[in-house]
Amino acid sequence: MYRARLEKILEKKKGKGAMMIGRAFHALICLSSLLFGGCCIDGGHDDDAPYTGDDDDDSAMDDDDDSADDDDDTTDSFWTDPMITSGTSFACHLMSNGFPRCWPAESSPADTPYGVGILFKEISAGQSFACGIQRNDELYCWGTNAMGQSDHPSGRFTNVTTGHYHGCALEEEFGTPTCWGCEEEEADFGQCDAPATMLTDISANRWHTCGITVTGSPICWGGDSYGQSSPSEDLPPLIQISTGWRHTCALTENGTPICWGCGEVSHGQCTPPDDSTYDKVVAGGITTCGLKYGSKVVCWGSDNYGQATPPDIEVFMDISVGSYHACGMKAGGEVTCWGLYTL
Repeated sequence: MYRARLEKILEKKKGKGAMMIGRAFHALICLSSLLFGGCCIDGGHDDDAPYTGDDDDDSAMDDDDDSADDDDDTTDSFWTDPMITSGTSFACHLMSNGFPRCWPAESSPADTPYGVGILFKEISAGQSFACGIQRNDELYCWGTNAMGQSDHPSGRFTNVTTGHYHGCALEEEFGTPTCWGCEEEEADFGQCDAPATMLTDISANRWHTCGITVTGSPICWGGDSYGQSSPSEDLPPLIQISTGWRHTCALTENGTPICWGCGEVSHGQCTPPDDSTYDKVVAGGITTCGLKYGSKVVCWGSDNYGQATPPDIEVFMDISVGSYHACGMKAGGEVTCWGLYTL
């Protein structure tokens, strides 16, 4: 049963590349060992106004050892799956050569990693900071650091995700989550208190974090003022999860979106269209979007800046949703954004 569960995860996520395959395969080995007698070791604040970028800019870490593990940082022998990620007021496009490109520069960490020649396998944009997994599987974060959100831990990791003032990643060997940031009491709602359990997916946003266990069950920690960290105990097995400000959405094995949270201030972000199925669901501030690979994007929730109105004629291979904007990446790597922040 568990083997079939993880095989479905692999099939659903095969577009994510070999990194996800390796982690899920290791989780399968570990779970099998546990089942058959072996051992294996691997809320709060709210504000509907657009972010103004007035955080204390403590700058990112200047670790000398966080460059890629090869002496030659050229792209001659390095290729990664391109992706798009959106933060509070900016977005980043990870190109197939491993370099990120971020915009708008006036309110984001901009092209800092591009300038120092760091190559990434995966990146995640937060609030005026971003983190990525380098080609040697180590983390690197850049941007503001007022709450320690850019003080990334050492070690090797797979999935990385960023919230407002914290980041989380799954340890490469065993798939257990590690979180950092939350150094000031006013920004700590428990979103950094990661559970010691193997996860297949993880997502962080404003004040909470959620993941999916190897059995397909959701698990959330952090702020829960709107029920965003309290999924139903009766949910079917899940394969992907995404967190917004006040809500969380996930996909079942057949691609059906399920959302929870929103409390009494719903903008419709917790109510997916009827009978809809997707390959990926992304929760943003108070907006959610769903994607079928190579097809049009469907969004629901707040559309106060046009973030829930994607271009009618565009088809995408990846999407991201920020606080007041959304972006899509076409098959050839071209990126289109809509809402408050555009290219």
